[in-house]
Amino acid sequence: MIIGCLLTTEMSVQAQSISTDVISVDGRKLFEVSEAGQFSAESRAADANLILREVVRFPDPVKVEIVEINQLPVILVNSRHLLTVTQEDTFTGRTKQEQAKIWVQRIREAVQQGQEERRLSYF
Repeated sequence: MIIGCLLTTEMSVQAQSISTDVISVDGRKLFEVSEAGQFSAESRAADANLILREVVRFPDPVKVEIVEINQLPVILVNSRHLLTVTQEDTFTGRTKQEQAKIWVQRIREAVQQGQEERRLSYF
């Protein structure tokens, strides 16, 4: 009886998958974000992807940094709010701060690559 209850509980937890959406630059997937409070994963990704599409078009160096707001790491791109890293965005065993650092590095590399690919010397 107990085993049956545990299996049923485990299956129902697995069935409740968390909605995610992709953050990308030039079609290259960087990572996925989850829903956060009142913001859907799709909304968070759309907002972040819009900002990244804008900054990658210009040759100016991009400043990507982490600030803490309300005890959560917030990733800023050229002082604009890109996204807040929530517990739902992290992998098991990683802190929100560690996840933010990983994502910042991926963003920097992808934006630099996108900017490089837009230079005439690239062609």
